Amino acid sequence: MSSELELLKQRITELEAENTELRKENTVIPDLRNKLSIFDAENAELKRRNIEFLRANKEYNERRDAENAKLKARIEELEKNKEDSSAEN
Repeated sequence: MSSELELLKQRITELEAENTELRKENTVIPDLRNKLSIFDAENAELKRRNIEFLRANKEYNERRDAENAKLKARIEELEKNKEDSSAEN
């Protein structure tokens, strides 16, 4: 009987130690949830900024392409005028 009592006391000690360890782990969970929510917010902000950058870049490229088209047309016009001028002389 004494042996059984000692085994039960030992088991209680083991369970109390395990319980203490689990309680420690449970205190970590809210911290991790908080960090995750911060990372999620940062990720959302980076995605928003990336979308904004891509939109601005697209607008810039469209303006640049339009300017390039105007310049190419102007070059063609100048080359044609040069050819016409050379043909007249």
